[in-house]
Amino acid sequence: MGMLAPVMNGLAMRDALHRAYVNARVMSAIPLKGVCDKFNWADAIRELRQGRVVIFSAGTGNPFFTTDSPACLRGIVIEADLIL
Repeated sequence: MGMLAPVMNGLAMRDALHRAYVNARVMSAIPLKGVCDKFNWADAIRELRQGRVVIFSAGTGNPFFTTDSPACLRGIVIEADLIL
């Protein structure tokens, strides 16, 4: 249950960005077929290079971790200049 709330937030953020004509994609640490794609660093970098916003969700996919740690981890993996 704790990992699903960040996914729902990510989907809501994606929908809000789409309404503002911003192309965005949600990637999850856990597989959620039909809901969003599983995180893959190469796909994330490709999306960013194409000018899309990438929203990471479901933390690390492991219980007992807050979502701020994986936000930084994903930022390091994709060499992000900024995380929100």
